[in-house]
This record gives sequence, C-alpha cells and structure tokens, in this order.
Amino acid sequence: MKLYQRVQAVGRIFNDLEKETTGFKKLTGLSCLPQCGFCCTRPNVLASPTEFLPFAWSLYKEGQAETFLDALDLDDGAQCPLFRVFKTEEQKGFCGNYSMRGLVCRLFGFAAMINKHGQSELSTCKLIKEDQAEKYNNAVTALKEGMKVPIYKIHYQRLANIEPQGKVELMAINGAIRKAVEMVLWDRHYRKRAV
Repeated sequence: MKLYQRVQAVGRIFNDLEKETTGFKKLTGLSCLPQCGFCCTRPNVLASPTEFLPFAWSLYKEGQAETFLDALDLDDGAQCPLFRVFKTEEQKGFCGNYSMRGLVCRLFGFAAMINKHGQSELSTCKLIKEDQAEKYNNAVTALKEGMKVPIYKIHYQRLANIEPQGKVELMAINGAIRKAVEMVLWDRHYRKRAV
C-alpha cells in the first residue's frame, strides 16, 4: 500500500472512531476538561507513527514539514509538540492541530482497555474521574451492563492492518510524530526522483 493510501486508511479509522466516541460522550456526558492539556504535557504517552501520518501529510502539503522538524530539534520533548500552551498557565492550552491529532488522543478518556478477564475497563484520566465522578461511575456501571464503547485494541489492530509489517510500532509521542513527518518527506522525495 502506498503511503498516501495509508494516510487515507488512517483517516477512515479516525472517521469511524469519531462516530463511536461522539455516541459514547452523548450517552455518558463525559468530556475532557476545558483547556486542560494534562495528558498533552506527559512525554511518556505512547503512539504510533502511523496514527500521525495524516498530520505529517498535511504539513507536507502546506510546505511546513521541514520547518516542523527543525522546530522539533529545538524542542525539549517535555510535551506533545502539537500542544499550544496558554502563557499564563503551564498545563492549560489546546491542541494546535486538533483535527489531525493521533489515535491515542482520540481514544484516551473515551475508550476501554480489555482486562485479563476479558472485560472492558474505561481508560480515562484522574482529572475526569475526580471532576466528573458521578458521570464516570455511571459510565463504568453502564459498561458492565453491556454499553458499547470504543476499544483500544480494536482500533490499534485496524492501524496494524495497514502497516506493511502488520504490526503497530509504539514509541514516545514526540518520536512518533517525528517519524511520521520523516516518512512522508522520504516518500515524497523518493516519488519525485522516481518520476
């Protein structure tokens, strides 16, 4: 599968997931805290380069891919490079490219992991659990009663299905974004030279 086809395939995964998470949010009333950024400031968030291919492709199309890599070279890697901090508060801000955020960003807070007993467990942050305790507890109960919820494993398996090697490579989010941009630049350079 050519790189652009992989970009499109990731986009389809994102579209399907958007419908699932929107439904889950409506049923539970759960939502991220406004302008939070708590998870965006964690450098140990794991992601796959593949989930950031749409972002990398958009950078390339806008002529910003190399500039973005240069900025990453100057970054300390302490937070996601897409996170835009409000100057007044360290952990308050917003995603600088929300429509192109990765799969992990789309799932966290509104999806479940499968535990060792084969049961779904809601995976969300402590801030949501504390701030929206009643909604969170109701969602956990509804999950036990069979409410549908996006599942991490299913969506990452869909990513794996579009990988040439058939598996998802996970790494720190900054490295995943960097690798996605490098993949797009290499592909575009190679394709131009092959013509």
